[in-house]
Amino acid sequence: SSGINAEWPLRPGNQMRNDLISNPPLAGSFTPRHGELCAAVFSEDSNWYRAKVTKVQRDTGNVEVLFIDYGNSAVVSASSCAPLSHAYTSVPGAASESQLAFI
Repeated sequence: SSGINAEWPLRPGNQMRNDLISNPPLAGSFTPRHGELCAAVFSEDSNWYRAKVTKVQRDTGNVEVLFIDYGNSAVVSASSCAPLSHAYTSVPGAASESQLAFI
């Protein structure tokens, strides 16, 4: 056993997606702020994932987000973001930022 729980990002993520699909956020009801955790739609598969807002582009209505369980970033419409309940913000992201030394 590797000690890695491969089910962790999937099970809560699936529940979060189901919650957002069954009770979708109202467009314009959430205003993402820099540094805030939220749910954001990933354009490649149109699914909801946990994300951290890294930049707000007020002139375009878009936000840059980091998907905290996978490590990829994207620019999404602010209307493609939704607030997260405490149940989904209390667990740390599965991806972690790192840098290579002396490169």
